[in-house]
Amino acid sequence: KAERDSAIDSAMKEATNIPFQTLKCCRDIMDLALEAAKYGNPNSVSDAGVGGEMANSGARGAALNVRINLKDIDDELFCKKMETDTENILSETYDLLIEIRETVEAKLING
Repeated sequence: KAERDSAIDSAMKEATNIPFQTLKCCRDIMDLALEAAKYGNPNSVSDAGVGGEMANSGARGAALNVRINLKDIDDELFCKKMETDTENILSETYDLLIEIRETVEAKLING
């Protein structure tokens, strides 16, 4: 039974790592969307805004998948680290989203 439980825990950790990597990729995409909003073609600023919004949605969805998978993992240290890292990245994505929205709105209003 212990061997089976260990195998299940290991599989769940891997299943958790996949959406966690997706979360990190979404944050990176939001960095790119912000750069595009700030320095890209002014006629494409709305595309940068949409990209930021979509990446934020992807990040939030990935975080939900991390959280649901953590419920089935017994390794408390792993779970605590993943919870903390996930919340930190979500905080970053929220800050990026606000900056993307403000940048896009300013460019739409002021050209």
